[in-house]
Amino acid sequence: MKTRSEAISLLEQCHSFPCIYMFKVIGENTSAFYGAVLAEVSTELGGMMGQKANLTSRLSSGGKYLSVTLRLEMESAEQVLKLYERFSKVKGLRSLM
Repeated sequence: MKTRSEAISLLEQCHSFPCIYMFKVIGENTSAFYGAVLAEVSTELGGMMGQKANLTSRLSSGGKYLSVTLRLEMESAEQVLKLYERFSKVKGLRSLM
């Protein structure tokens, strides 16, 4: 597992911040899961969420899971890691990319 500084370095090598960064959050198909994902973005980005976010969602073929794809304007690699940490605590999370 990479250290935080290694992860930041790798993100900075691959992206020029600020930039649009894509997150894919997959979890249980519930309004609570979807709401929690949006709440974490809103908490991290504050009032800028609407101006900096492009969000799409899709159900799995069986309808059991919901995939939420977010293309967000991120200011720094540190902000990307903070949002990954927030998403990792969402109840019902199955996968995070």
